[in-house]
Amino acid sequence: MQIDRFGFLLDPTLCSALPTEQATRRELSRIAKWEHLLSQLEKLPRNRWASKTVLLHRLFKGVPDTLRKSVWVLLLPEQDQSAEADGLLSQLFSAKPSGFERQIDVDIVRTLRDHVLFRDRYSVGQQRLFRILVAFANKHPQIGYCQ
Repeated sequence: MQIDRFGFLLDPTLCSALPTEQATRRELSRIAKWEHLLSQLEKLPRNRWASKTVLLHRLFKGVPDTLRKSVWVLLLPEQDQSAEADGLLSQLFSAKPSGFERQIDVDIVRTLRDHVLFRDRYSVGQQRLFRILVAFANKHPQIGYCQ
């Protein structure tokens, strides 16, 4: 059984798991361009980023996997996101039942069955997704949950 770089099971009859040499060179070139852009952005004040059409162009083309965390941290407003997010998620999950827990539990079994984090019932991936969906339903009761 082969797994791609995103954690999905591959059907060997449909595709090759190994990237071609040309695809590898292209990805390395994208990474170098992104690293150069990130070093430029770190020197500019945030209010001048919108004028950087290169940033918008690169965002539309996609952020390389290896740099996604760096780009997210750079683009998010400055604050202590991790501690605040952890506390908020715990608070929302432990709130009174939203009434959507049963439907969320039923739907999670059918979610991303070909992904290594979601294959097994009550796996870590399924538990995390359940907590996030319940927290969202509690945070936005007017929306609730819909598959």
